[in-house]
Amino acid sequence: MLHDYHPLSSRIEVFYHKDNSDYLKPDPRVFSQVLKHFSVKPKECAYVGDALSDAAAAKGAGMHFIAVLESGVHMEKDFTDYNVDFFAKKFVDITDYILKISPAFILLARRPVHQSLSVGGSFSKGGSDAEGLTQS
Repeated sequence: MLHDYHPLSSRIEVFYHKDNSDYLKPDPRVFSQVLKHFSVKPKECAYVGDALSDAAAAKGAGMHFIAVLESGVHMEKDFTDYNVDFFAKKFVDITDYILKISPAFILLARRPVHQSLSVGGSFSKGGSDAEGLTQS
């Protein structure tokens, strides 16, 4: 999923995806297992995605949401119904943002299928996986 030299690779503790979750996006309960595993509150977590269902699930669960616009499928204006915490023009923009907001932050991310250097995935769509990340 990530190369060993990627700045976030040392922070990955466990992977979560649609095959080991009881719920699917946009149901906010999709994050219940992850929050329980890490013993964290939703406000201590961020979900990274590029779909409106990603935003709905994350914000519905009370989490931060980072919208990745790199694919060009959605633009900032498409997310006006959601309180997006950060818009990343490219997936790599997320690293600096996460490290800036907190040194001990839980990150859940959606990995675009076409990228080899990325983090995360979808809880509801085939072709990608979701990961839980934490900084040690």
